[in-house]
Amino acid sequence: MKRNDKTGQIEGVEKRNKNEAKLESEPAPNKKARKLKRKTAEKKKQRLEVFKEKKQAKKAGKFDEFARFKDEVKFGEIVHEPPKLLTLPRRAQAVDKVSCSQNYAKLYLINTICSRENATCC
Repeated sequence: MKRNDKTGQIEGVEKRNKNEAKLESEPAPNKKARKLKRKTAEKKKQRLEVFKEKKQAKKAGKFDEFARFKDEVKFGEIVHEPPKLLTLPRRAQAVDKVSCSQNYAKLYLINTICSRENATCC
């Protein structure tokens, strides 16, 4: 629709392209949406860069798949016990630690009683 700038009256109607109609009908994105798009684009670029680096390292024969699992140990660091795995694999049932320790205690008690009886009898 064309209007006269001075009077504001309609002078004529023209058919627009579909692309022009879509551009005008789309709402302008707000700041949060723009930030989110920017963040996802940055993450995608970072993933691509890492992938390219790995690919180049594989071609050069310098790539080690287990390098990312290496622990950095500082000088003088003392380890008192191995790390504990807190997560269970899929379909694994949790073992009740109390019942296991009680079972071992019962077995130990039974073994000591039997060994005493055998020692006194002989």
